[in-house]
Amino acid sequence: MHRKVFRRGACMFATLVATVTSLVSVSHAQIVATSDGFTVQTRSVELTISQGAITRLLNRASGELHTTTNAPTAWIPRGVIAASDMQSVAVLHSSWGSHEIYPGGIATSIATLDRGPGPSSRMTKTTLPGGGLRCTWTGLTDGVRTYANDALTIEASIDAASGIVDLTAEATTSEGSVIGVIVPLQALHPRHTILVPSFGGMAYPATDLAKKRMYTLGGAPYNEAPIIVAEGEQGSIALWVEDKTFRSTFTFFGGDGNGCALGIEAVNDMPFEGQLISRRATWRIGGFRGSWPNAVAPYRTWYTNTFSTEITKRKSVSWASDIAVIVDRLSSDANALPRLAKVLDPTKVLLHEWNPRTAD
Repeated sequence: MHRKVFRRGACMFATLVATVTSLVSVSHAQIVATSDGFTVQTRSVELTISQGAITRLLNRASGELHTTTNAPTAWIPRGVIAASDMQSVAVLHSSWGSHEIYPGGIATSIATLDRGPGPSSRMTKTTLPGGGLRCTWTGLTDGVRTYANDALTIEASIDAASGIVDLTAEATTSEGSVIGVIVPLQALHPRHTILVPSFGGMAYPATDLAKKRMYTLGGAPYNEAPIIVAEGEQGSIALWVEDKTFRSTFTFFGGDGNGCALGIEAVNDMPFEGQLISRRATWRIGGFRGSWPNAVAPYRTWYTNTFSTEITKRKSVSWASDIAVIVDRLSSDANALPRLAKVLDPTKVLLHEWNPRTAD
């Protein structure tokens, strides 16, 4: 059962030498192009992007290898999410729920939506100013069909001071409508706990993540911030988005006993119909010693610095600090409020109306 948590916020891979096609250095960090993606090495992490997903991740802060060589977690969305059937989009994007990974069900839904690089895709590589690298795959596949004109681009750059890696992606299609784009972290070892900012903070331990389910979160209060943490045995990793406009995202995570996976989809604005390109989105990823408070620290720092004025205003509203109980469901009869006042101090209660309407 998931648990509530408190709110509070270089050596190269020897086996890659034969596949290296370009090498750039950024303040003791390196980005290396490979035959099907690239590797990034910083003082924080070593990670591998293969066919549009993160498939290997070493936490250099703790020394822990977070990924496994077990069967790949192919059920996690990857690449461009596109569809002509909006019902299947709705099934996949349950705002607060979970889906059985096997059999059928979500696997069938993903097969109609999720297109990523495959063995027949073509990849081009470009070195970027400042030491970054761009990979573009064309000819994406959903595992059954190949979409010759669909394309996924992922760029990598490094924050030299912190060792945090920035991954920027966008995708296009010529068939269907683009819902979003995602670069997931696959093949995490099955011993992780995954933490999300849902209802103030929820933790899903390894026992939850072995239940062959994929969890979906979209929008507050189900997902209050675009960040997700995987807590390992010696260290933790965080994947997050720094976007002061808080454009729509959707968080996916889960496990199947062999491993677990996670990702944050950058979702286009609705209506989706007729959109042939995703918005350009950037995810940050880093490795940290210890447990989740260390992993969320960079996002917390960014948030407090970015919204310092709003936070000051929020703290100036004294009544909010006195709220002890939030009531989100109440009978509509005339005596409901008087009955509630007999049980709870009205000055310490907040009534949450999910669907407010004007008085007609």
